[in-house]
Amino acid sequence: MLRKFTFLILLLLGISLVNSASVYIYSHVHTDHTRFDYKFVFNENESYSSFSFEKPREARIISARDSDGNILGYNIAGSYFIFRPEETANKTFYITLTSAPISEDVILKNTYSNYINFNFPVDFLRYTLFFEKEFATPDEIFPRNYLISREGEYIWELNNIESDTLFLVNFKTSLREELPLIDRILKYILFVLFFIPVLIIFIFILIIRKKKNMKKENLDQENQKINKDKGFEIEINTEIDAKNQELPNKLEIVEEKNGEKKYLEYVEKYLTENEREVAGIVKQNEGISQYDILNFIPTMTKSNLSKIISKLHNKKILNRIRVGKVNKIYLGEKLSFENSDKKVSDEK
Repeated sequence: MLRKFTFLILLLLGISLVNSASVYIYSHVHTDHTRFDYKFVFNENESYSSFSFEKPREARIISARDSDGNILGYNIAGSYFIFRPEETANKTFYITLTSAPISEDVILKNTYSNYINFNFPVDFLRYTLFFEKEFATPDEIFPRNYLISREGEYIWELNNIESDTLFLVNFKTSLREELPLIDRILKYILFVLFFIPVLIIFIFILIIRKKKNMKKENLDQENQKINKDKGFEIEINTEIDAKNQELPNKLEIVEEKNGEKKYLEYVEKYLTENEREVAGIVKQNEGISQYDILNFIPTMTKSNLSKIISKLHNKKILNRIRVGKVNKIYLGEKLSFENSDKKVSDEK
């Protein structure tokens, strides 16, 4: 009994000594570049031989040192900066880097985004984002649990973050700056020079179509005169054709209702409440990204959503397709009832 109790105490002590770190990031967005200031605070008894994080696009190191002023050696592997200090135990490191100017993607899509990714567990992350000037009015900010300081800084404070975290700001209005007057005049001239030939071609096509329609109308009138004595027969045939055209439409409506009924019966029988909610969102938004599903379910964590999608994907209830860094979600073959009369087999 004493040996078991001693083992339990050692186990609890081991849990309390798990490696941990706090990270502080300040992103200052200028029109011609973005400056990142990182502060890493390692609170641990064991020392890492190295630590790394994902670097922003086209970023370069300005300075890297520890709290004693010693310069940190580093190298680059793919999209990661890898630092190799003598030790990390109970040490603090300061790293400053700068990235390229605001990309065309940000200008055209009105979106600023930054992925944060570390190769070590982070207990606490404070991420501060500040725009040098008012680019535009923010429309959507993610993650949602943020604060705004008096200086206009967007501040997130997160605990036990996942290895890959996205910070995103969507803007309502365009980030494009007004073109000089001469550039605007040239732009309008080019537009007119392009538009006039297109307009002429469009008018020419309308004239040709109108002539064809007139010719067709004349032929129809002649056919009506020829078939005047057969009016009764034509009327009967017209009614039959109309009924034949209505029949496929009615069948499509019945087929669609049957598909919706089978869908509801399936999800009610085999899925949990959270799984039904995720499947319903995907059904209404085929091809939605895994991140965007969280916009419809703000109470669900990212990890729980990932587990649900993985489970339903394995059961062919949902179909997860990787596109770059984003997972696109579609209904799987077991929920595709609209265009198939195939019965879904029971799951246990």
